[in-house]
Amino acid sequence: MTLSPAARPVWVDGDEARLTQVFSNLLTNACKYSDSGGHIAVAVELSGSDVVVAVSDTGIGIHPGLLERIFERFVQAAPSGERARGGMGIGLSLARQMVELHGGTIAAHSQGTGQGSRFTVRLPIQSSLPIVREAAAAPEPVAPVPTRRVLLVDDNRDSVESLALLLALSGYETETAHDGVEAVRIATAWRPDIVLLDIGLPRMSGYEVCRAIRSEGWGKDIPVIALTGWGHDDARSLTADSGFTTHLVKPVDFPKLRKILAEVRTQAA
Repeated sequence: MTLSPAARPVWVDGDEARLTQVFSNLLTNACKYSDSGGHIAVAVELSGSDVVVAVSDTGIGIHPGLLERIFERFVQAAPSGERARGGMGIGLSLARQMVELHGGTIAAHSQGTGQGSRFTVRLPIQSSLPIVREAAAAPEPVAPVPTRRVLLVDDNRDSVESLALLLALSGYETETAHDGVEAVRIATAWRPDIVLLDIGLPRMSGYEVCRAIRSEGWGKDIPVIALTGWGHDDARSLTADSGFTTHLVKPVDFPKLRKILAEVRTQAA
């Protein structure tokens, strides 16, 4: 993978969590639809009053007949024989909505099947940023973390795969599961250090999964974090009763999640 940054730092007026979702989705797709040995490139350029971010890959490409529809909900880039690689086909649709809400555009380019793909996001630059804010906006250095195994469980494949990629880029080793039974099986075999667990899952609920993990000697004390859309008091009470370490409501911004993972890991140690 190669990264080509812009000639100078630029800022956009946007929601960090939503823009993170956009680019993590594009990177996830680039990985998903590229075979072993493929190449992914991210290039950032200035174009007038906009910043342009292009995510390119050498993967399976997009059929010309799909280019105009690729951002429609439930449309997938892969042909039927590649369908096993895909999620639910909603990631690009959501990415377009988020980019447009930021006053930008997103476009897909491909020379055809087997010719790779390029997704280009164009966002307006924030022009009136005081120098003092530039200094304050510099990201705090993040200390490298030892590799830790994180099991992510969610039946939304696009969401869980994007989050897994972000965690992998932050130094975590990840595995994913998409239903409760699969989660228990993978957890038993893989022995994760931390579990991020949705509640509303097929076959077994997150509550049942957490209780199953807690019933095992290896899972008695590991952090199990509820990451769910259910934020009402009854859900929080049930997660506490089921043995969850803490309860987070989606969407949670990634910097906050990374901080929480570091905290629960330290507490567990």
